[in-house]
Amino acid sequence: SPCGEEFQGSKPFSEPETQALKKVCEENNFAAAMNFHSYGGMLTHPFNWAERPMLAAEDLRIYREIAEVFGWPKFGPAIQTVGYTAPGESDDWMYSAHNIISMSPEVGPESGDFWP
Repeated sequence: SPCGEEFQGSKPFSEPETQALKKVCEENNFAAAMNFHSYGGMLTHPFNWAERPMLAAEDLRIYREIAEVFGWPKFGPAIQTVGYTAPGESDDWMYSAHNIISMSPEVGPESGDFWP
């Protein structure tokens, strides 16, 4: 439903916000991106649509290093962190379409309500 919290749009880039993000990525040569979320105390990375981890070994080492340096004890794709898949997540598109090391730090605790 378009009013639901998890609405993914009617098709890829159907919403103005995702169209704007796509344009910014296509007009720049980003090496890395962080898409901040506000619940969970974890770091998610591609591929969030998949039911099992699928990153190339070299890129997985990069994400592991980032998690270690910044102190994220819980990190991985959505299935490993939040327990479900997340099709349409921007990290997946940035990584697969533009080779951007993209991740979503979930700031704030995993209990209670959204933060801040």
